[in-house]
Amino acid sequence: AALDRLGPALDRARATGFDPIVAEVLVDRAGAQIELGRFEPAARDLREGFRLAVTARHDAAAARAASWLTYVVGYRLARPEAGAAWSDSALGLARRLEPGGLEEALALHQTAAVLDAQGDHEAARADYERALQVRRGRLGELHPDVARTLNNLGNVYLSEGHYDEAAQYYRKALDVRERLFGADHPEVTGSLNNLALVLRRRGELDEAAALLERAVAITEAASGSESADLAQILSNLAGVERARGRLPAALALDERALQIRKAQLGPQHPDVGDPLKGLAASYEQMGELERARELAARALALYEAGFGPTHPSVLEGRVNLARVLVAMGKARRARQVLEAAVGEGVDVSAAEPVVVAEGLLLFAELVQSQPGQADAARQAATRAAELYRAAGPGFADRAARAERLR
Repeated sequence: AALDRLGPALDRARATGFDPIVAEVLVDRAGAQIELGRFEPAARDLREGFRLAVTARHDAAAARAASWLTYVVGYRLARPEAGAAWSDSALGLARRLEPGGLEEALALHQTAAVLDAQGDHEAARADYERALQVRRGRLGELHPDVARTLNNLGNVYLSEGHYDEAAQYYRKALDVRERLFGADHPEVTGSLNNLALVLRRRGELDEAAALLERAVAITEAASGSESADLAQILSNLAGVERARGRLPAALALDERALQIRKAQLGPQHPDVGDPLKGLAASYEQMGELERARELAARALALYEAGFGPTHPSVLEGRVNLARVLVAMGKARRARQVLEAAVGEGVDVSAAEPVVVAEGLLLFAELVQSQPGQADAARQAATRAAELYRAAGPGFADRAARAERLR
């Protein structure tokens, strides 16, 4: 509905010939496009709005357009280098407009999203904390923008495997959103979705499923059955159902998420890899290993093409593919894949610790009986056990399995 209204509004703005107004409407229309998952059209509107705002010396609109381009191009369209360039423009304009103001907070927030996706969690957390400080000081605690930054700080801690801290930030964000909007508003779904991810890691599967089912119902009621946000929730719910052993339900959810992702983003976007990864895991558990291998390889190829070789999603994709190869009896190929993921000299600091642990454990099990590899196997198993223990009691069995190899 908002997008339908903004088309005629843009026509009227263009008819005035007053570029600052045209720029503002273009940025507003881009926001409506983003809500619908239409990221390429949003980027076009934002680029035109930015150009017009800069020419008209409308710094506020230019800064806002550049901030959203940081997010859309750098994160949603998976072009982080281009996103970084927009971040520089956004921060420069915002600081010229008002150092420490709300436009700078927006630029920091959007920059942090790109940094977190690239695996630079420390820098992302620092930018989010600076944005949160400004937003709390200017807007108070009960404001949607404060909730967004709280939620995204939780994302950083989740990526680092700090599940207690992640849950704390997600619950704070959920509390703010429910107090502002009510329990069934679309604004609460991000917190529900992310809190469920933490609960899944802890093994609290029934509560995680309940939160995700609630998020699905809210999103479908608000945005229909084909939105980009819904696809992520469906993939996460599929992961919970898979962990509960409900493989047909998991397959159906990931298939639905895959169709939405391809329709919204195109078949080559790296986010299409997420439901492919889930489908591979389900087919692996069902014993359909060749099908699982093909899907895992497709997911990995999308991650590598979209994110580059060092991205955390690429590491996870390699571990997933290696696990299937081991199950197929292709140990040599699995080891090659794992060495590219967690081998000596590979930087794994940006990846989620549990994923690193899984790769290290698998590597240790593969090489332990090979001549001259006892020390390498022992070192990998020791590090895996440490990471599993740090992740909490939900990984005690995996930690014990790693410790038996030391």
